[in-house]
Amino acid sequence: MPRWRRVLRILLVIATGLILVCVAGLELLYQSLLPVVPDGPIVADLPRVVRAGLWIDITGSPEEQRMPFLYPFLLSALLQGDSCALRLAWSVGRMELSHVVSSGVLTPERAIKYQLRSMAYATWVARHWTPDQAIQTYSTRVWMADDVVGLPNASVHYFGVPLNALSVAQAAMLVGQMQSPNPLHPGCHPDRALARRTHILSRLREGGVISAEIEREANEEPLGTDVECRH
Repeated sequence: MPRWRRVLRILLVIATGLILVCVAGLELLYQSLLPVVPDGPIVADLPRVVRAGLWIDITGSPEEQRMPFLYPFLLSALLQGDSCALRLAWSVGRMELSHVVSSGVLTPERAIKYQLRSMAYATWVARHWTPDQAIQTYSTRVWMADDVVGLPNASVHYFGVPLNALSVAQAAMLVGQMQSPNPLHPGCHPDRALARRTHILSRLREGGVISAEIEREANEEPLGTDVECRH
């Protein structure tokens, strides 16, 4: 065998070994950043308009996304860039980490370590939950201003009805408010809330979730909430 082939074979073996060591090290880091794993997905009965609106708010598309393949830890996320599926896992992962911190298991950490831990929780969610389980859990954990947590509670707080009784216009307002709950609060900033609702309705129509006629009728409705501004 020519000498150059022997050298090449040795280099390939060394490179393969280094890659395996790197992957194993990243997975060990992943495990060390997960002192407590999420309890499990939370089941929520989400109306079609609300579910599509959630996808729009998180990923920018009304269509359900596949969970990203996050293996090995960290490196796979960096290679994927800013994909819709990664945004879903990232959003739910940060939410689950915040839940763990609020329960007292972890204390607030420095920015870099907190970001790494957030990515670890995002990786866990992507590996263990379906997209539908992630979106349902997100809907019950999202903060909606006025000390209200979750869309089911927000529906009762702002409109006095359960989530499945909301009109299309009401559902669009709640979904739109998730982006910035205080600046888009309907009692404090009705004009902003109305503009954001119009945007969500437009995206729902563009995604084929609602018709142009339903969009027009929903845009003609008032905000329909008597909640006062507390800020």
